[in-house]
Amino acid sequence: MIYVVGIGFSREHLTFQAANILKKADLIIGHPLHLKQIEDLIMDKKTIGSDIKKEEMVNLSILESLEGKKVVLVSSEDPGADGIVNILYQSMDKYPKVDVKVVPGITATSYASAILGAPLHDFAVISLNDDTVPLCEIELKLKKTVEAELILILEKLPGKNNPLHEEVYKILKRFKTASTPVGMVELSTVSEVSLNSKKNITFELTVTTLEDIQWDDIGRSTLLVVGNKFTYVQDGSLVTARGYIIPPVIHPLTRKFYEKYLDGEGVEGPNFDCPDYPCHQHPQNCTFCYCPFYPCGDSITGGKWIKGKSVWDCTDCLWIHEDDTVDCIQGKLDDILHEVEDLQNNKKELLKLRRECLYHTLNLKNSK
Repeated sequence: MIYVVGIGFSREHLTFQAANILKKADLIIGHPLHLKQIEDLIMDKKTIGSDIKKEEMVNLSILESLEGKKVVLVSSEDPGADGIVNILYQSMDKYPKVDVKVVPGITATSYASAILGAPLHDFAVISLNDDTVPLCEIELKLKKTVEAELILILEKLPGKNNPLHEEVYKILKRFKTASTPVGMVELSTVSEVSLNSKKNITFELTVTTLEDIQWDDIGRSTLLVVGNKFTYVQDGSLVTARGYIIPPVIHPLTRKFYEKYLDGEGVEGPNFDCPDYPCHQHPQNCTFCYCPFYPCGDSITGGKWIKGKSVWDCTDCLWIHEDDTVDCIQGKLDDILHEVEDLQNNKKELLKLRRECLYHTLNLKNSK
């Protein structure tokens, strides 16, 4: 039996499952630096710690397992992210059947994202560690990730003396806007921790934008989290908006506005007859003077909570008053809003429409 055990990104993140399996092992195989991290758990165990290639480590694990031993093959972070479990499965066809159990661990992506705040939604992790991957494949992956509005995590970037280093930055700038929020976590990896040291994993954190990255300072120990159109910075943290359903209370003025709107008596475009026009900036589209999505709880367009009052403040949100936004909303709002109470009853569908129109209008802005 082979257990492929991920010990996490740092010793403090070792899971109970991993610790229990280590206790049951007859033999533990891994890189000396990885075994050093867990030495207090394996002091009475037979170990093989050698700085050999993963392929050799895998073959040794299989051979020892075929002799009836419970073998633990130690992986840094997570066995899938580390890649050793892929090599194991690719190698197994050369031998008689071996039972394998994979024990997941905390990855650098999970660790760094937790430090940055809440940047993840749907995301893609691209490692630049594999020298056999051609530039055309890397470019295609980056392009498709951006097109799909996935959060992009780049890890194990090559050093600045590697030609790929500058090429990756050029690709990012070609497919991403300059204002895209980016989180950089400089991690002291296991390989940087001395065998004789009890030093914990440390990090340096930077939240910036794509245009302000000091690219030459980025190396293999820097993990990059590149946001999408729905990512924003909140009090120094990266946040990517998700569905956030806040039941609205229909204000009497909101009710009056949408009663007129549903009766076809609303005003389209700028309302020059309104004594408060322009309440934001001129020109503004007043079709939705009262936002149908209120409160959205999403700061990407400028809204925010008034701290201590639980009131959503839309003062800085101008998106609802832009022509492209109004055109997008009007195309589908009539299918959702049949009576004023639907502002409450159909809030989920309204927020879905908001996200669709936000996606559409941000794409239009980027293409201009």
